[in-house]
Amino acid sequence: LRGEIDAVSIGAGDSLMYVVKDSNAVVSSKFNGDAVKTLWSGPFTAWRTGRLGSGTLVFTKPSATLPGYAYSLASGGLTKLLGPLNGLIATANPAGTYLIYSYVSGNEEHLFAKEVGKSTSAEFSPSTLADKCAGSVKEKGIFFCGAPSGGVSGAEPDGWYQGKTHFSDSVWRFDALTQSATLLADPEEGFGVSLDVSLPQLSPDEKYFVFVNKSDLSLWALSLR
Repeated sequence: LRGEIDAVSIGAGDSLMYVVKDSNAVVSSKFNGDAVKTLWSGPFTAWRTGRLGSGTLVFTKPSATLPGYAYSLASGGLTKLLGPLNGLIATANPAGTYLIYSYVSGNEEHLFAKEVGKSTSAEFSPSTLADKCAGSVKEKGIFFCGAPSGGVSGAEPDGWYQGKTHFSDSVWRFDALTQSATLLADPEEGFGVSLDVSLPQLSPDEKYFVFVNKSDLSLWALSLR
């Protein structure tokens, strides 16, 4: 990979997307380092990247005290999707058709989902950080998320990123089309285990919600069937 990497994510197919720290360029390459391509370079700093269908989602590094923005990156240009919103975190479903995003307002964490390109959005409860969510390939507008049983304070996500804050999450299914939320599991109540969901994804058959427990970096898979 090229240069000092500030953020990295998996793109479509066998591609990686990452931010080069010294130039703030958003770059793509294959997993083996071939086919390196600069997607965008500009004056802004502290980007994060994600997959947006066959394209790229970029957003400013989240902080509860700073306004954040999310953009679609295509053909070397940025199209604003969200912002300004303090503490903004955005996650797209693999098709790039829906976003789930969290932000801070009124000293509270809020969680919303919306169809890309549409102005309307739906708020979900319980709230969580959108970094704890993974979108479905098989089901339109569906996201599976870890949501803290005790809620999220308006000071996040700063403490969580720094390892100063840990959560005990339940696992929820959020439906952006019906604006409904369904509790799937409460590991602490059901199994006596406290799990802080990070780096979530769905197994290829979408029978399992796979994630890293941020508290001890152990790998977990929760059956969704």
